[in-house]
Amino acid sequence: MSVNAQYQSVYNQVKDLEFRLHDLLDENNSVANEIFRAVDRLIHELEVNESPRDVEEAMKPIIKTFENLKRSEQEVMPPSQADTMFRTFEKMRQQLRGMDNY
Repeated sequence: MSVNAQYQSVYNQVKDLEFRLHDLLDENNSVANEIFRAVDRLIHELEVNESPRDVEEAMKPIIKTFENLKRSEQEVMPPSQADTMFRTFEKMRQQLRGMDNY
């Protein structure tokens, strides 16, 4: 599927993170499956060229989940990795907010 050029950088980052997440997370874990579904939705939003605000809305649940995992007792992923993912997705969110058509 063709991705609008303005989203290409974010799209590439999300696709790379999708593969990393599948390597890091146990697919039998409910929180991990929630993350996988949210990342799939985000990829879909990027592919159908939604507005940056719509893409940002799809990103918010991912950011919130990683924010919660940073201080969670759940063994979904180490807090340091959750923090890295949180910061990475938050940085992409800021990229979206900087787009001309935001």
